[in-house]
Amino acid sequence: MTDAAHAVRTRAVADTTAPPENPALARVENLRITFDRDAGDSVSPVEDVSFEVRPGERLAVVGESGSGKSLTSLALMGLVDRVGGRIADHSQVEVLGVDMVRAPEPARRALRGGGIGMIFQDPLTSLDPVRSVGFQLGEAIELHRPALDKHETGKLAVDLLDQVRLPRPQALLASYPHELSGGMRQRVMIAIALAGDPDLLIADEPTTALDVTVQAQILDLVHDLCDERSLAVVLVTHDLGVVAGFADRVVTMYAGRIVEQGATEEVYAAPRHPYTDALMRSIPPLTHREPRLVAIPGSPPEPAHRPTGCAFHDRCGFAEEHVCTTERPPLTLVEGSSDARRVACLRLTEITFPLGAARATERAESTGPAGAADGSPLVSVRGLTKKFAIRSGGFGKREQLTAVDDVSLDIGRAEILGIVGESGSGKSTLARCLLRLIDPTSGRIEFDGRDLASMSARELRKQRPRMQMIFQDPSSSLNPRMTVRQTLLEPLKIHGRPADEQTLVGLLDSVKLPASALARYPHEFSGGQRQRIAIARAIALRPELLVCDEPVSALDVSVRSSLLNVLSDLRAEQGISLVFIAHDLAMVRFLCDRVGVMFRSRLVELNGNPEIYDAPVHPHTRALLAAQPIPDPDVERRRRTMRRDLLNEAGDPSTEGTRNVESA
Repeated sequence: MTDAAHAVRTRAVADTTAPPENPALARVENLRITFDRDAGDSVSPVEDVSFEVRPGERLAVVGESGSGKSLTSLALMGLVDRVGGRIADHSQVEVLGVDMVRAPEPARRALRGGGIGMIFQDPLTSLDPVRSVGFQLGEAIELHRPALDKHETGKLAVDLLDQVRLPRPQALLASYPHELSGGMRQRVMIAIALAGDPDLLIADEPTTALDVTVQAQILDLVHDLCDERSLAVVLVTHDLGVVAGFADRVVTMYAGRIVEQGATEEVYAAPRHPYTDALMRSIPPLTHREPRLVAIPGSPPEPAHRPTGCAFHDRCGFAEEHVCTTERPPLTLVEGSSDARRVACLRLTEITFPLGAARATERAESTGPAGAADGSPLVSVRGLTKKFAIRSGGFGKREQLTAVDDVSLDIGRAEILGIVGESGSGKSTLARCLLRLIDPTSGRIEFDGRDLASMSARELRKQRPRMQMIFQDPSSSLNPRMTVRQTLLEPLKIHGRPADEQTLVGLLDSVKLPASALARYPHEFSGGQRQRIAIARAIALRPELLVCDEPVSALDVSVRSSLLNVLSDLRAEQGISLVFIAHDLAMVRFLCDRVGVMFRSRLVELNGNPEIYDAPVHPHTRALLAAQPIPDPDVERRRRTMRRDLLNEAGDPSTEGTRNVESA
């Protein structure tokens, strides 16, 4: 640790023993972040944000994309100027006694890594791909603890990897990031963040791209590290479900401001702001099947176009003209609650919500979407196997990786079949084989009684309009140089279908987009709107089978609900069969008639909904269900011990490498 960092840490320790009237480890007051625009004016994505973080506290900052969460975390790190922003003169951001707005850069730099650790969303882009794990971890240790010699540095590196529950830590030092799973990479990032022995850990969406089981393990790991190290954590996320059993306090942000904050138990038991309540109710329940999900209409406003009055009023079902549209609501103490409970709503004393968070664990089974039609299956799969040749060493030596191993299943007409499992379990490979986007190694796939594998390229092309696919990332699946009109016209023209304006408007209407969207380009839409465009393109040819490969995993929970409703409507209105691939069992419970569980390239369980939820058979199915977050703090705390036992029984997916590999 440098002398400057040591001085900062010494001052921080003194602060933690300060009188009770100033117990904060980090303090933010009236934070306003401004960016200058090319037009000569400026915008403020974050305005009037105030909160504090106490020693050893776990604070969750929640909100949709664009709410200002990540910018606020950058302010705590003193990095706003690095992304082109500036903090207003009246704002205060103090961490471990250091003014992160006005202190010179050397003082702020000394605090980063030493006093403050940071875990970023995507470890693959945060880790150097050409440096080994040992080199990168050793570099962090040497930077913050220069007094250690080479032997002590190596010993500490192994100890840090062991603390984050990575197997064979000594051997892992020689590995490179691309050789590790997503969960292992994120654990390495946590070890690097802990190298300077920080007092505050900032985690910016650390589990967004991870499977539900790995997500649960990472959050449980950070939770345990907090207890073991008396570490304070600021967890930034868009999903209220994942923080129920993790956070001590919750801060909800919308349009750059805090709209609600309070103790986790109070917020989850009875959210008081309409936005917090809507976020809570947009989470699909795991315990029963809803006929329809709650979706927040519209999308968050851009910083330059925020409405007057309450920024949420144009999406709020409780807004009143001349009340919510004229005055910006202050953050007000809720009468009868703890000192930390505050809400920014002008109708706070008038609004009563019909349901609280407890609905997720107490409501009876609801009637879900209609089940599959009787009769012969649309798709029949028998003994499907797909192997890939991979390099293993020099001199052209190759091995066979079995991605899908002897899978058999049927997909009924107008049925929605869910396929769940972690990354690497074979879900996406199975999806591509179903449509013969890749050729299976062996097995048989029949579509409406005809074997796809035996079809020529010409015959297969004639079948393409009947089976379509929706990919995970609409940004990469939509051509950025084509307008929405051109995007929708393309498949119609290729297959010689009618392509008039009325047809295009009807496609947009089926995915709840206005006709005005036809003239716009993909970059002018939000992530959820781009995925709706991708769905409209997929259904343009009126397919009988639609394969959806994790179509909502990268989206905010409120946007997910809206798109899941769209997919449910398409089945009901057009009789489309869907294969819905996901790792979130709550979404699958809402949408699907039957559920198949993939594990280590095999289909280990296939059953109806709700049978697979009420009486799971395979240990891995039980592990997936135990890892699925439930928005109830008491339930999540009780499940933590059970979850560890089940994950140990089924295997730890975040620490396993390549499976099912055999010599070629």
